[in-house]
Amino acid sequence: MSQQEVKTVEGGGAAATAEPMTPPAFDRAVSKQKGPGRPGRNEIGPPLRVRVTFEEPAEWLQEVEEAAELVDRGVIRYTLRYDPPGEGYGMRKVELVAGAVVGGEIVELVAKAGVVWGDNGEESLVTKKRVDTWHAQLVDLCGRKGLALKGGRFGAV
Repeated sequence: MSQQEVKTVEGGGAAATAEPMTPPAFDRAVSKQKGPGRPGRNEIGPPLRVRVTFEEPAEWLQEVEEAAELVDRGVIRYTLRYDPPGEGYGMRKVELVAGAVVGGEIVELVAKAGVVWGDNGEESLVTKKRVDTWHAQLVDLCGRKGLALKGGRFGAV
C-alpha cells in the first residue's frame, strides 16, 4: 500500500470516512523472526540466548545427560558461590552453580548447598559433604559422556 491509498472505515451504514494510511515502520529484527512469536537469529544482533535454570541437581544432571551430544564444545562450567558473611557473623551461604550451553540454550543449576561457619561445626561439615557429593556426580557425568568439567559460570547474555 502506498501513502496515497486510503483506508475505508465503515460505520453504521453511513458513508465512510477516508484517512491516509502510513506504512508501519520496518523492523528488521521482527521481520527475521522464525515461528510465531519466537525471535531467531537476525541481522541486527546476536541470536537470542535462553537460560533454563534448575534448583535440583538430579533434574539438571538428567537434562544435561539426555542432551550430552548437544553440549557446546563438550564443556560444563562449575563453581561454588559464597554469599559474603553478614556483619558480625561467621556464616556464609553456599550455592553450587553449574551450567552448559545445550542446543543454544544455557542450562544452569543453581543449588543451595547450605551454610559454612568459620568454626567448621557440624552444619559446615554437612554442607561440605553435600558439595562433595554434587561435585562427584558432575565428574561422573562428564566421565561417562566424554565432557570436560571446567571452572567458571555463564554471565549475562
